[in-house]
Amino acid sequence: MTTAELLDAWRDASRAADLAERLAELARRAAEKGEQDAVSALEIAALAEEVAASAERASRAARAAAQKASDDASRLGDQPSAADRAVKDARTEEAGARGRYHDAEAEAHRQHGV
Repeated sequence: MTTAELLDAWRDASRAADLAERLAELARRAAEKGEQDAVSALEIAALAEEVAASAERASRAARAAAQKASDDASRLGDQPSAADRAVKDARTEEAGARGRYHDAEAEAHRQHGV
């Protein structure tokens, strides 16, 4: 090989090494970003699960309160309006808890596509 050919080969190798280094850096950055996004998505998913569990507990409590109010109303025949209000309040609480859960779940989906 001539010195000119050796110089061209060296330049080509140098450019290839530079390109490989840049590509490796881009791949590293992409991997870090993906890891950060995954961690955020997992955190939001965990929060959504906590909200779901809380909503389920609230729903059970509201159902129990509604059932108790209904039972009390049956036993106390002379106070149906108070019992009806208690049932209505319990159902309202249940609906509110369900709505908060669905809102939190939808927000998690909007933010991170979970």
